[in-house]
Amino acid sequence: MSPEEYKQLKAFARIDGLQMALLMVACFGFYVAGLSSSLMTLMFMVSGLLLLMVPSKMLRRFRDRARDGHISFARGWAYVTYVFVYGSLLFALLQWAYLAYMDDGYLLNTLRQIIDDPATRDAVAQAAQLSADELNEALNTLQSVRPIDIAINSFVMLTLLGMVVGLPTAALNKR
Repeated sequence: MSPEEYKQLKAFARIDGLQMALLMVACFGFYVAGLSSSLMTLMFMVSGLLLLMVPSKMLRRFRDRARDGHISFARGWAYVTYVFVYGSLLFALLQWAYLAYMDDGYLLNTLRQIIDDPATRDAVAQAAQLSADELNEALNTLQSVRPIDIAINSFVMLTLLGMVVGLPTAALNKR
């Protein structure tokens, strides 16, 4: 890949990364709203599935518009990975800002209220094979996590997701 082609790939990935970040923000917003509304939980699941399907459309658009309909597997995988890196970087920044300045503990307090329900507590403890004391310790640890830690974790997890999603996406869209 020549330096010009590499610049082109990164430029298109930055633009599509912005779109991916907007989808990630919507997904996170539906998650937060879904803690108190089953309709928003459904929207969260739909937007989560879109996070897996939209990169294929983006890669096809890049292949057809910028690459004249031809793209190798490696270039396609690099493109999808860059889209996720740029998107998750912007998303992590926005998520940090939300958690640090706007959330005021709503997310973690709501999760704690949900898990404090006796039926939910028993189900979570049984599924995770934890005692009641261990579950309380895990919840206390969760509430002590800083917003920057959550944002960094989101960045890393979404970047890794992009690398994994990029493999079948690049394989299906190469020409």
